[in-house]
Amino acid sequence: MHYAVGKTECLKAFINSDLKNKKDVLDQKNSCGNTALHLAADQGQQAVITLLCEAKADVNVTNQNGDTAAILAMLAGHLDCLKTLYDADPRVIKVKTKDSRTLLHLAVDNDQPSMVTFLLNIGADATLLNRRRRAIALCSRKNRMFKSIH
Repeated sequence: MHYAVGKTECLKAFINSDLKNKKDVLDQKNSCGNTALHLAADQGQQAVITLLCEAKADVNVTNQNGDTAAILAMLAGHLDCLKTLYDADPRVIKVKTKDSRTLLHLAVDNDQPSMVTFLLNIGADATLLNRRRRAIALCSRKNRMFKSIH
């Protein structure tokens, strides 16, 4: 399945096949624990993510680092991919990294204002603390960005 990432016609053919263990193949992990959905999210392949989500790939599965596809999409700056994952399962905004950072923490830490805006608009909780007891707070009106603080 991992080889089909980026090859939407091949992926469509697989999804439309009568393969009995299709769900198992959709969520199969590579040596790093990534599924095809992880790879597509990291590479910004929204069309592939849409196909995988429609085929019921698990959007909340984690890789060896504890990252979901939503975390990888956010870290890579692929807002369209994050939106697609959210549309497939709104619970994706509740995921946390191993150090308890939320997607909102990551968006702020990576200076991604469009991600911050999206996450706040869909109800991300700006009061959650990470493992280091850091919350999200408005940094200043000048840069209109949030910052992780102690």
